[in-house]
Amino acid sequence: MDLRQLKYFHAVVNAGSLSAASATLNLSQPAIGMQIRSLEEALELKLLTRHSRGVRPTPAGQALYEHADRVLHELENARRALNRFRVEGTGAVRIGVTHSLAKFLVPRLMALCNEKHNSVSMLFLEGQVAEIDREWEAGNSDFTFTDHELDTCDSETIPLFLEEFSLVGRADLMRALPDPVPLEVLVTLPLVYDRRNPASWQKVELALVERGLELQDGIEIQSMFLRRVFVMQQQKITLTPTAIYADELADGTCAVRRIDLPTLVRCIHLAGPRVERMSKAEAVVRAGVIEVVDQAIAEGELGWRMPASANEA
Repeated sequence: MDLRQLKYFHAVVNAGSLSAASATLNLSQPAIGMQIRSLEEALELKLLTRHSRGVRPTPAGQALYEHADRVLHELENARRALNRFRVEGTGAVRIGVTHSLAKFLVPRLMALCNEKHNSVSMLFLEGQVAEIDREWEAGNSDFTFTDHELDTCDSETIPLFLEEFSLVGRADLMRALPDPVPLEVLVTLPLVYDRRNPASWQKVELALVERGLELQDGIEIQSMFLRRVFVMQQQKITLTPTAIYADELADGTCAVRRIDLPTLVRCIHLAGPRVERMSKAEAVVRAGVIEVVDQAIAEGELGWRMPASANEA
């Protein structure tokens, strides 16, 4: 039994089929199947059973999977810890950022670090919270912005700010709307949205169902870039963290309205290594993020608020 076999077996159980694991690992099904068979032969145990939709672990396979999960997790923790020593000389720090933060926070953080600590370089991975969370869990980033708390022996989160999802559209389109916008008015608006974010649109849809309301003019687009095009060029309104449209809101091109729904607020945390385990470069980045966010809260342009506690969301 070797680590490669454990990794392949773990991936197959997670995916539920050899074909899905093949896509995840970017390997052929025969290659994965050969490694699984070698693992079964080495252990003299059957680890997987086939069914109509894929495979499932046998009782022995389930026991091995649980051990493999812990082993692979610890290996990732070790790799992450050692990588900090590897990049200490260059100061390279990898940071996962949400779309709403990429446009506003990244340039300010880079300017701050260049001014005060020009030996520190940063690499940014952009995506939705769920996407950058996966990169963080895979060990592909040193810090990430997330909407939940984390506390382990190696990592921790600090609450940074509360951000509200609001309606944003071109100013001429938004001018006649009340603030906040009632749900009865919301369903009549020309909306462009993304159902994937549970912190925003899913809550709106649940509220609409509870009140027996249905959208009259809405389209779903999962690309943030295309949603932006529809807002700026096609007279659509989107539900978004306002930081994405910070420049347009500042120059008056766009305007913002809240929805009459108090649950559209999330607390953004910074996840990273525990303070006592940080490299010097990581400590610089952490301090820089806090400084930039505190300044944005004080300025008030993005509607960010200081969380009352780590549990507020």
